[in-house]
Amino acid sequence: MKGFEFELAARPAKGVDLNAAFGYIDTEIKDFDGATDAYVGQQLPNAPKYTLNLGAQYALDLSDGLTAKVRADFNAQGRQSFQDFQLPATPDAYLFQKAYSTVDAQIGLEGEGWAFSVFGKNLFKEHYATSAFSRYIFAAGLVPLGSDAIQPDPGRTFGVEARVKF
Repeated sequence: MKGFEFELAARPAKGVDLNAAFGYIDTEIKDFDGATDAYVGQQLPNAPKYTLNLGAQYALDLSDGLTAKVRADFNAQGRQSFQDFQLPATPDAYLFQKAYSTVDAQIGLEGEGWAFSVFGKNLFKEHYATSAFSRYIFAAGLVPLGSDAIQPDPGRTFGVEARVKF
């Protein structure tokens, strides 16, 4: 494995916070069992090629001790393998997730010792898999079904968050 990470946080004006982070990783199986070339050249599972996060938040003081906040985040993830142990007859065919991106947003109020916000995640309903399990790993259960076990994204979600400090 080789890679790098870069992170930046800035406050260009009062109440404005910006953040950016980028990570890149190049993973490749060079030796699996010391005896064969099985899986050599495949990407390590659950290690996306890159991640990118961009965020912006604006905080406005409404009164003494009461602040309104609005935030937006863009998140991107590169191609990711879910398993390296796949169809034995075709070891180069394996489950992976193509690159995808999501947008999240949040708006809320914060006071002395408390906070309340409303948020939305994956606002544009990007479809992706969060995990996958090959039918050839659990052949008895999945091969007869003719499909792999894939955990889809939760879709667009909304929620409310309340916090109290004590």
